[in-house]
Amino acid sequence: PGSGRGPTLTILQFRHMGGALARETPGAGARATLPGEICMVTLGVTPDEQAARDVHDAVADVEAAVSGRAAGFYPNFVENPSDASAFFAPDTWERLRGVKARYDADDVFRGNHHTPPAL
Repeated sequence: PGSGRGPTLTILQFRHMGGALARETPGAGARATLPGEICMVTLGVTPDEQAARDVHDAVADVEAAVSGRAAGFYPNFVENPSDASAFFAPDTWERLRGVKARYDADDVFRGNHHTPPAL
């Protein structure tokens, strides 16, 4: 409101967490739980460069508004390339890097959230 940007965010969604997403189960996997009580998802349509800038600015405004309450990030909802180690506990991150070293030592498979093989 009042930004002069016009329509930007198509979705600003808050999802209740907890329940099974909060319960740690041994052997359930590297990302079997999610931190926090609420998950926030924002989305904007960017048909051109100006819209992309406006959506980016609107998402930044929303993130700034909730920044003191953030418990972490869910990698599937993070669009920009990011430091993937931030999504996992340190021991889990090292285990993932070990798996990467074993099955993809040449680092052929990459994505927005790169996991480098352990050295």
